[in-house]
Amino acid sequence: MTQLYRSKAKRPSIQRVLGFTIVELLIVIVVIGILAAVTIVAYNGVQIRAQNTKTTQAAAEWTKILSAYAAAYGQYPLSSGAPCLSEAGTTCARTTGSTNCFGMGTTSANTSYIQDIKKVVTTLPEASTQEIDCNGAKYKGILTGNSTGPNAVVYLFLRGDEECKVLGTARSVTKNQQEGLTMCLLTMPTVS
Repeated sequence: MTQLYRSKAKRPSIQRVLGFTIVELLIVIVVIGILAAVTIVAYNGVQIRAQNTKTTQAAAEWTKILSAYAAAYGQYPLSSGAPCLSEAGTTCARTTGSTNCFGMGTTSANTSYIQDIKKVVTTLPEASTQEIDCNGAKYKGILTGNSTGPNAVVYLFLRGDEECKVLGTARSVTKNQQEGLTMCLLTMPTVS
């Protein structure tokens, strides 16, 4: 009998199976999902700010280029319409859709205007390629208004409700905001 009792004492006990319960797994999955959502939203915000910054910096450079042209030739380059401030073939302002925001239609680069600009600079700054929705149309880029010689304006389009600042050699700035689009109108100094 002692032998039998002894074998019972040495019998291995039932070990607890290590692992996770379904509730623990669900909690981990929910936490990972929340962290992923927060990260994606933060990443999108960074991208938008980066694209807006690129456009703003390019607009500041364009104002300097226009001022250099005016200093060299006594007037701003003449334009008919509102050419994109970028290499030929680029579309800016309203790129798609038929609805006008701020009365801006589709514009494209004007080869002769860009050739005039290249008399004072060889490398042209490029705005971001982001397209911004406004009333079912998409807008992007930087353009100049009708330049009459002594006067010129530069328009730039930014995503979201952004602050418009006087950039480069511009004299003043006007902000227009509609839906998710901010249009900054930079007025250049009058050439006398």
